[in-house]
Amino acid sequence: MKLGTKSLLFGAHQFLIHPVMVACGWYKLYGFPKDYRLWLAFILHDIGYIGCETMDGDDGKKHTRLGADIMGDLFGKDWHELCLYHSRFCAEMCNSKPSKLCFADKLAIAIEPSWLYLPRVMLSGEIKEYLLNQKNEFHLKNPNSNISIKDMIQWHQQLKQFIIRWVDENVDTMEKQKE
Repeated sequence: MKLGTKSLLFGAHQFLIHPVMVACGWYKLYGFPKDYRLWLAFILHDIGYIGCETMDGDDGKKHTRLGADIMGDLFGKDWHELCLYHSRFCAEMCNSKPSKLCFADKLAIAIEPSWLYLPRVMLSGEIKEYLLNQKNEFHLKNPNSNISIKDMIQWHQQLKQFIIRWVDENVDTMEKQKE
């Protein structure tokens, strides 16, 4: 079974847990998501991971398209873009800003407790790719720091802090640019 499919079935993007965490992130940032289309976006935004070999490789970077296409077909361009640009990479490649869903999706990782998140990413095997990517990204910004890849809880705590800081620094900027 491919890594992306494992992620959706029992990993970081598990089809029941992750959408609830994204809804919690949305609530924290924007208030309760009353529109049923948001709930559908929370469920569908990562569905493109089905069949992906990697999470952040060339195939994984394209995962936003399937959910965005479904939402666009059902509800129009704005909903397509909400899902498509939940990925910072995809938004950057299209010379666009990350959508509100991007911030809620990233915050979902910071909200989720380690005891719930870590067993899933270890079971799916995603942890190997995430640790490698996090270590590289962290070291680019903090070259004198060490990340203990053996201590999963420490890694997850560092990731949560990084995400909270990134969301705090960027969500207000995005909102002000739209005004």
